[in-house]
Amino acid sequence: LNVASVKVAKQVNANKKRVAEHFEDLQRCYFDISLNVSTKRESALSTFCSTISKFTRFSRFELVNTLRYGDIFNTSSIVSSIEFDRDDEYFATAGVTKKIKIFEYGCIEKTGYAGTSLRDDDWTDVGSPSSSSSVAASGSFDSSLIGRPSRYSPNKKPITSVLHYPVREMLCRSKISCLSWNSYIKSQIASSDYEGIVSLWDSQTGLNIHNYDEHEKRAWSVDFSRTDPTRLASGSDDSKVKIWSTTLKNSVCTIESKANICCVKFNPESSHHLAFGSADHHIHYYDLRKATEPLFVFKGHRKAVSYVKFLGREELVSASTDSTLKLWNTLRMSCVRTYTGHVNEKNFVGLSASGDWISCGSENNAVYTYYKELRDPVVTVKFGNSNPVTGEDTTDEDPLQVVSSVCWKKNTSNNILLAANSSGVIKVLELV
Repeated sequence: LNVASVKVAKQVNANKKRVAEHFEDLQRCYFDISLNVSTKRESALSTFCSTISKFTRFSRFELVNTLRYGDIFNTSSIVSSIEFDRDDEYFATAGVTKKIKIFEYGCIEKTGYAGTSLRDDDWTDVGSPSSSSSVAASGSFDSSLIGRPSRYSPNKKPITSVLHYPVREMLCRSKISCLSWNSYIKSQIASSDYEGIVSLWDSQTGLNIHNYDEHEKRAWSVDFSRTDPTRLASGSDDSKVKIWSTTLKNSVCTIESKANICCVKFNPESSHHLAFGSADHHIHYYDLRKATEPLFVFKGHRKAVSYVKFLGREELVSASTDSTLKLWNTLRMSCVRTYTGHVNEKNFVGLSASGDWISCGSENNAVYTYYKELRDPVVTVKFGNSNPVTGEDTTDEDPLQVVSSVCWKKNTSNNILLAANSSGVIKVLELV
C-alpha cells in the first residue's frame, strides 16, 4: 500500500509540474473553449477536463529501436518519406538513395528494448539516449539474423550487432520525394520522384506496375485516396496537381496553380475533396467535381506550405517553412490554432498526426510533438549524432542535420512514432 501511495504521489507531482510548465497555454485553451458560443458551460468544462487528462497521460518518448536507411559509409542518406501500410504490418522508407525499402514492423519491434527511455525530467529538452544504431542492408529477409526479444530492463540498450534487413527493396531511377500506400490493396504503393515521375509498385513482388510521366518538373508529393483505391493525386514544381486512375494510363484531371505545388492530400472521407499546399503560402481546397476553382483558399502562413494532413473530415493541419503548423476547419473555413516551437525555414521536415497528437521534424535535428488543443510542443526528442561506421550514438551535435520525416502508426493505441533524419538514421519511438 505504501509503495502504491508513493507511486501515485510521484505521478501527481509530475502532472502538477507539467501543468505548471504549460499553464499559460492551458489557460488559453480554457478560454478558447469557454468563448465558443455553441458550447454549454458543462460541456466546456468536460472538454477542458478531457484535455487535461489526455495531456498529462503521456510525458515522454521511449526508444524502441534504431535502424538505418542508407549505406553506413554514406553520411548523406536523407529519408524523405516514411509510411506505414494499411494494417501497420510493414512500413516503407525512401529518399535520396533512390531506393524504397520495406521493413516488417513486428521484427523491428521485437529486437528493440523499451527500457531505453527518455526521462520525465528531460522531456522539454531531451538528450539523445546512449544507444546503438542498427545497420540496414540490402537483400532478402532472414529471420535468423534478427536478435531474440529481451525482457524489460531499465538500463537495457539496443545491441549493436542486430542487422535490420528490409523484406523488400525496390530501386528507382531518381531520388524519391514521397510515398503513399493504397488503403485497400495492401501490397500497392506509389512514389513520386525528382524527375517528375509518379510510379506504382507491387511491394510483394518488388515490380514496377506503371509509371505516370506527365509532370514537367520535380514531383514533390503523391497520395492515394482512402475511399477510392483506384484514385491518386500528385503535385509538382510545374505548378500542377494531377489526378490519376490506376486503371488508366493517363491523368484524368489536371489542376493548374500559379505556384509550385509542395504537397497534396485527399480528404480521408471523400475521394472528391483534396487539399494542396504551395509556394504561394496558401492551402487550396478543391472539390474535384468542379476542379475549375477552389472551394476555399486558406491563408495565414508567411512562407511556402510544405505539408498538409487531414485529422478527419473537417480538420486539416498544415506545415510551413515559416516555422509554424496551423490547424484549419474546413467547414468554418478558418484557422483554429497555430503551433510554434520547432525550427523550419528551409527543408522538408515531415508532418504526421495520430488522434490528438501532431508531430513534425525540425532543423535542429529534433522531433516536436504537439497536443492538438495546445499551441506549444508537449514532448521534444533530440536525435543527437551517430558514428557512421559503428552506428554508436554520440553526444556531438551536427548543426547540418535535420529531422526530415515522421510517421505515426495508424493504430492509435500503440502510440508508435517513426522518425528519420538527414543522415539516414530511423528511430522507432513510443509515447508513454
